[in-house]
Amino acid sequence: MTAHLIKSFCIDFNWDPSGPAQPGLFAHADPAAHMRWYRELGANVIQTFCVSYNGYAWYAGSAIAPVTPGMPGNFLGDLTRLAHREGLPVMGYFCLGANPVWERMHPEQTHLEADRTTFRITFTDDYLDYFCRSVADALRKTDVAGFMIDWFRPPRRQHWLDCERPMFRELVGREFPSAGAPAAEELIEFERRLVERAWVRIKETVDSVRPAIIWTNHPFEQANDPLWNGHRLLREVDWVLNEAPEVEFLD
Repeated sequence: MTAHLIKSFCIDFNWDPSGPAQPGLFAHADPAAHMRWYRELGANVIQTFCVSYNGYAWYAGSAIAPVTPGMPGNFLGDLTRLAHREGLPVMGYFCLGANPVWERMHPEQTHLEADRTTFRITFTDDYLDYFCRSVADALRKTDVAGFMIDWFRPPRRQHWLDCERPMFRELVGREFPSAGAPAAEELIEFERRLVERAWVRIKETVDSVRPAIIWTNHPFEQANDPLWNGHRLLREVDWVLNEAPEVEFLD
């Protein structure tokens, strides 16, 4: 698909009118109806979910993320089968920056004061282990061509978690500042390395399972962003989405 214009659309299970969708809200979703809608819209890539924002999986037999409660069959598996009959690739979805299932299990690794519509999870080894196991599980149990990783950026941080201080020393090679927060240049260095470590772990996981397209959304917040300029992730990733309203940022 990379040599052609990608025309895709997402029927979004992440949200309801009041905010993040509760588990099971869209469990009645009909793969055949979705396939018809995508076809009638003219999509040539189906964008749907491996694990939605709320942390619940949309394929049967998930061994890591809990399966969406009330899902009567195998939504992702059935939709993928229908799409392949028509020669259409299917992309799944994971959210890296937030996962309410993980956050409930590990509040000490989560910036709980951040609002529910933004990035809250810091990329600890524990979290990357969980995320990568979920990715590997979905690639083994579904025929998706690849997946989007949403909110691939460090958390919105109002203070530093205890678990982040040793991560700073590990990634930057210096003790965490006694003043209680790094200088701006040190923060950028830490967050660039934090993102790079997460990217390497995820890419290595995919490479160890089977070929798959990796598509990331960050979103970018400014032009010439020192967090992202020249970053290894942007040199290596297959597809990139700029969710920010300023399309020029992606240049």
